[in-house]
Amino acid sequence: MGAMLYFETLTLKVVVQWTATLFTFVAFLAGIHSAHKIVKQGNTHEVSLVPYLSFFVGAVVWLKYGTLIHDPTIILVNIVGLCFQTVYIFIYYIYSLQKHFIYKQFAFAAAVVVPTLVYAKYLASSLAKATQVVGLVGCMLSLCSYCSPLATLRTVLKNKSTDSMSFPLVAVNFLVALQWALYGYLLKDKNILIPNTLGCAIAGVQVLLFVVYPPWKSKTHHAPLHGPVIKT
Repeated sequence: MGAMLYFETLTLKVVVQWTATLFTFVAFLAGIHSAHKIVKQGNTHEVSLVPYLSFFVGAVVWLKYGTLIHDPTIILVNIVGLCFQTVYIFIYYIYSLQKHFIYKQFAFAAAVVVPTLVYAKYLASSLAKATQVVGLVGCMLSLCSYCSPLATLRTVLKNKSTDSMSFPLVAVNFLVALQWALYGYLLKDKNILIPNTLGCAIAGVQVLLFVVYPPWKSKTHHAPLHGPVIKT
């Protein structure tokens, strides 16, 4: 009985690993829309670097976390995420007319990443301590990413329409958070479980907004907001 339960849990873990990886890869593709817009118009007007940079920072931290706990799924997902975000950031940099502003954002990102990596590599008194701190930073970054779409909540409630939101983006966010929350539960890893459970709840609220305030019932029309989605 115990062996059967272990096998079923292991099988479920493998399935969740693949589905979480797949949905996260799909989420990475969301940035293509904004990148294409930048190239097409020849500048970065009305496109923010923040989503790309926040995902890059998150991927660096979660990649470190994956190496600390020796998890190949987390490592793979965040290596691919880094590749996507690096391309997006490079395109943004090439077409931006305000390089000085980009440098300031790079400096802010470095202020988060560098101390975290230095602490984990050289200052932590043990592997457990390094894992705890890196996981905590990853949690905070994930929660910030999941909460960012709520910036449009006031507009949605005011216009009683979800025109200012992208349903595919919200749906993918929900599925990504759900898969990683389940993965965190199977690993018994609170650093993965907690932020993604909260992220799933936040994305679920956004999905409900589309039911309560369908985009075709708007008072005024707003172009949907597009951008990269959260990973682990």
